[in-house]
Amino acid sequence: MIGETLYLLDSAGRVRSLSYARLVPDNTLRVRQSYDRNGKLTGASVLWSGFAGPLLDVRGAFDGRGRLVKETGFRAKGMGTPLRSYLRAVPKGLKC
Repeated sequence: MIGETLYLLDSAGRVRSLSYARLVPDNTLRVRQSYDRNGKLTGASVLWSGFAGPLLDVRGAFDGRGRLVKETGFRAKGMGTPLRSYLRAVPKGLKC
């Protein structure tokens, strides 16, 4: 864990999953990113709830070039922000 970000590593020390959360009263954002053995982003999930209820509960699948190819789940009205905007970069000291 580095700061508020949790990294799950495989036996070779490469990042296979990255997750973080922002928890404030009445507002919770949880993000999880998954990587394959080649270090490519394969999936992401975003769960965001606010005072009035769920805002996002979305999962996405990415191709080998990092393009979003499929998105499933729920988005509240007005929540059109691209899934990629919730993703974090892996720090330079860690490899995917």
